[in-house]
Amino acid sequence: MRPAAPSTDPAQAHRAEMEAAFGGNASTYDQALPFFATIADRLADAIGDRLTGPPGVLVDVAAGRGALARAMSARYPRALTVASDLSLGMVRAAAGNAAAHVHHVQADAELLPLRSGLADAVGCSTSLRLFVSPAAAVRQLRRVTRPGGVLGVSELGPSDAKWGFFGDMLRRELRRAGVRPTHGAARPQALPQLVAAGGFTQCVSFEETFTFEFVDESHWWEWVQSQSQGHLVRGLGDGAAPLREAALAVVRDFRPMDLRQRVRFLTALAGRQ
Repeated sequence: MRPAAPSTDPAQAHRAEMEAAFGGNASTYDQALPFFATIADRLADAIGDRLTGPPGVLVDVAAGRGALARAMSARYPRALTVASDLSLGMVRAAAGNAAAHVHHVQADAELLPLRSGLADAVGCSTSLRLFVSPAAAVRQLRRVTRPGGVLGVSELGPSDAKWGFFGDMLRRELRRAGVRPTHGAARPQALPQLVAAGGFTQCVSFEETFTFEFVDESHWWEWVQSQSQGHLVRGLGDGAAPLREAALAVVRDFRPMDLRQRVRFLTALAGRQ
């Protein structure tokens, strides 16, 4: 039997690439360094600041290994927390490390299988930039949030310029290998305009910078391999080893060997429809 031909639908191809990039790393994702967990923890605080009472239902969309779902459920253990992700691998990894009151579902953020007005709060941590249509995803977030409920989102801003070398190296090797990933370039989002157009009001936005420390260059490489970039590196086949050696040679001279990452946060309330 012949293998199925790759989809010619750009949206389907993008979703397939997301599954490959993130599902393939589900067992190690965010384990070498608590990068996304740290950001999700801050987002959970921001969501809590906007809640006016104990929530009954919380939703984490594009949950990955469930960092935001865990942070919200720890703060509100009496609430039902729903964690959804497009990647089945991520859903399984998250479910294996979750409290009993967290429910996991495989779902496209742009077509959530949840009842309208279900959630008291819904969050999406560092993922809007990866969706086929961020605007469609925000409309879905609004649909499943009750009027007056809380939206919380975060998006990655710039990181230290010194780490930009690796993206340049990787893109060069991917071009050389003839690989054109659909998720390589994160699209910056104008968050206030995006969520307002989706039906949310009273936006509050802020930025914070987080610092993460690497023990040595091998620790940094372990972290790279555990993120979606690791999928691209492994796709280089025999070209991965020279890339690794060249990258480690650069990082070895970094003092301090830290990563400063700026993050944009936004919370808003669901308007009446």
